[in-house]
Amino acid sequence: MFEKVCVFINSKNRAANEAVSNFNVAIPDALLRLYNKNEYWTLNVNYFSCFNSWYNCQTNFNDQFQLIYYDNEDNINETINLRLTEGNPDVYDIKNQLNKILKTHVNVNYDKPKNIYIFKRTSIITNEKHKLYLNIINAEDFLGFSKNKRNTLRLFTSKKRRNRNYTCRYCSKR
Repeated sequence: MFEKVCVFINSKNRAANEAVSNFNVAIPDALLRLYNKNEYWTLNVNYFSCFNSWYNCQTNFNDQFQLIYYDNEDNINETINLRLTEGNPDVYDIKNQLNKILKTHVNVNYDKPKNIYIFKRTSIITNEKHKLYLNIINAEDFLGFSKNKRNTLRLFTSKKRRNRNYTCRYCSKR
């Protein structure tokens, strides 16, 4: 026989020593007890409320990256510090914002069927700006990279070479 139990969890009912954003919930054994080895239980979250004081993209937490130009002798010529705007952007908001702040350096497109961002260098290759690298400081989720790529440099090649495409884990319409 299938029995459905609704449990309402609210941070207002947390212990006095627990934070609003991190608290424990104790569910009585009687609600979780299984009497037969073929039985199981599932947990579904039907509703989640997140107030506007919390954002997916947060200042100094996951919004920073750099463009670094190297000259033809592999010396750093220019470092450009960049930040995404705090808020709850979707993939198109991020693409538009990246194109706005990177406009003379890199063009960013979003390939919806493949769910990836495509980065393409647009700046002219000169002796002073021969190589262009992306240094991910903490914005890997929004740029489409894994966390282990943080503080590593990724080359944006010229139009003569194939540009790299990276799957963006964050990409999904909201």
